Amino acid sequence: MSASTPARSCLRNRSTGARAAAHLALAARGSRIALYDLRDSLSAGDARLPVEWLAALAAIGDATCLEPMAAAHARAGDPWWRDHVADAFRAIVTREGLTRRHAVIRKIAARFPELGTGAAERAGRARQ
Repeated sequence: MSASTPARSCLRNRSTGARAAAHLALAARGSRIALYDLRDSLSAGDARLPVEWLAALAAIGDATCLEPMAAAHARAGDPWWRDHVADAFRAIVTREGLTRRHAVIRKIAARFPELGTGAAERAGRARQ
């Protein structure tokens, strides 16, 4: 391990935090320009992202974000992180009006049963 590895890790964390803040600011303005980066970063790594990442996803995410979110939920070891991923997932399901009859929810329910169908049913009750 080189001496620059901790410095590189620190720089990466700061960069990720800055991107998360920028994405949240854009999402607060209703901009969906950051949606690809939000979704792809969530599906790319095992690392826990800043909570602003999930707040931005909850604000502007769409059905294409749900499967990477379900995968992140399944591989998360930290209960706090899992709960926040699930909250953002439910926010998108509710906002998009998705039910267990939608293809993306059926696919998620088959691969990640602890999140898929239950989230759609809870979101459906919240809309009523």
